[in-house]
Amino acid sequence: MGMTIVEKILARAGGRRQVAAGDLVVVDVDLAVMLDASFQATQRREILKVHDPERVAVVYDHMVPAPDRQAAEAHAYGRAFVRRFGIRRFHDVGPDQGICHAIVADHAYALPGTVLVCGDSHTCASGAFNCAARGIGAPDLVAAVTTGKTWFRVGPTIRYDLEGALKPGVSAKDLFLHIAGNWGHHTNQNVEFGGPALAGLGIDARRTIAAMGPSFPPNSPPSSPTSSSSPMSGRAPRPRSHRNTPTPMRVMPSGGASISTGLNRSSPCPMR
Repeated sequence: MGMTIVEKILARAGGRRQVAAGDLVVVDVDLAVMLDASFQATQRREILKVHDPERVAVVYDHMVPAPDRQAAEAHAYGRAFVRRFGIRRFHDVGPDQGICHAIVADHAYALPGTVLVCGDSHTCASGAFNCAARGIGAPDLVAAVTTGKTWFRVGPTIRYDLEGALKPGVSAKDLFLHIAGNWGHHTNQNVEFGGPALAGLGIDARRTIAAMGPSFPPNSPPSSPTSSSSPMSGRAPRPRSHRNTPTPMRVMPSGGASISTGLNRSSPCPMR
């Protein structure tokens, strides 16, 4: 039986030959992204070990510059955490700082065929790089950092095959809003985008579509793959050299993959 993009990625990460909708899978996490909010006194846990510092990135983006004493304390706690465990992928306040999803893209942290998790719902923006990217809750993020693993209930996959080209004045966000407005939400489901028109969309347009995943509309519980896992066929920038970095592997759905009946959509409008 064939597998969809996200099923293939989860099967590889879970050491399984096959996964299908409804399966519960425990997978290796290729990258866990922690934010400044991860170190707030009300959210953090005392972490005694990190499974692999090369598979952790820390990005300050939600509270930059620190707006109050509590945020400043969280920043200081996070810096101590980075030093203690030797985390090299650290984006502190300053010129190397930015929105975490942009940092992940600009530094090629999201690689094709890998699993990326972060404590932000728009983590799915990295799906544009053919990566299974998912926003998860604080306890699951701590588990991913300390054990190198997380778990998913595999949801059914919805696929949108795009045809034509965007009309003048129409953006990728317009395209997403057209899809969401016509076919509604995909809670507890994965969404793939493909078709001949995808090649005509730049990486910024693809990231825009993928980042809108939580608006399909709300996210499901953090343990369930939903529309916020939106792997898309595409090319990632050349990665920086990091020890233990997984080999990028472009993933396409295979013949016979289970796609939910009646939702393999071609979207003639606002494409032309």
